[in-house]
Amino acid sequence: MRISEFLLVVILFSPLLAKADPATRTVPLLVREQIEDGKVKGLSCFKKRLLSYFEQEMNIHFAIQSLPFRRAEQLTAQGGGLLWGMPAIPPENDRAGMYLFSDPVYSTYAWMVVRKDFKPRIKQVSDLQGLKLSTFYGVTYSSEFERQRGKLFEVEEEPDSETARLQKLLLGRVDISLMHSRYPSADTVKSTSIKSLPELQALEILPHPIEEMQIRFALGRKAMQMGKSWSHNLLAELNLAIERGHKTGAIQKIVSNTHPCH
Repeated sequence: MRISEFLLVVILFSPLLAKADPATRTVPLLVREQIEDGKVKGLSCFKKRLLSYFEQEMNIHFAIQSLPFRRAEQLTAQGGGLLWGMPAIPPENDRAGMYLFSDPVYSTYAWMVVRKDFKPRIKQVSDLQGLKLSTFYGVTYSSEFERQRGKLFEVEEEPDSETARLQKLLLGRVDISLMHSRYPSADTVKSTSIKSLPELQALEILPHPIEEMQIRFALGRKAMQMGKSWSHNLLAELNLAIERGHKTGAIQKIVSNTHPCH
């Protein structure tokens, strides 16, 4: 090949070479497992879509491991992975400074599910006096809620099964079951959940959530101290992807999508 021909090939293909992506980084991602009928459920369409956004935006691959939340939380603190969905320990409650947090990805709401004969009007934490609530293991709420837990009202933490908790509510063993959803409307929560949770037909979702929580990624400080390659600059890259997703509307489009997967 003559030099002139070689130079022509280089000129033609140099834009493709310049755009070549670096090797995809694999990031261990720990997610709370959800159990129905004694079996661990797969990721919801929503989580798949949202995590896929970050994989594409950041050129990474999530190696996903579903675990009971307390185990996932412990493993994250030990530097074993990035934890998805961290309302359990908001930054202000991480007094030991064990975690590093991403910017908020989206908000989720703690909706109060009650029996249809439920009479009290609940608008704030103080209205929960004398009631028994059911929630998932490991989830904490606002500072006011946590101060009153076990004093003004009782809280029973349950395994990660929404069905089992709703059945317990129907049997009258608790007064309120807290149900988390990203939708800001009680009607939307019910209409999008009733197919998988038919128990909701005999129950009511109160019109106002008791809590709004910000969902973030969390990283154990030990992952940084141990110099793990997957954690290098990870939170900064996540925050950039979160910022871009909010600016373009890509994240909100995923969060507000009520259509089931096909």
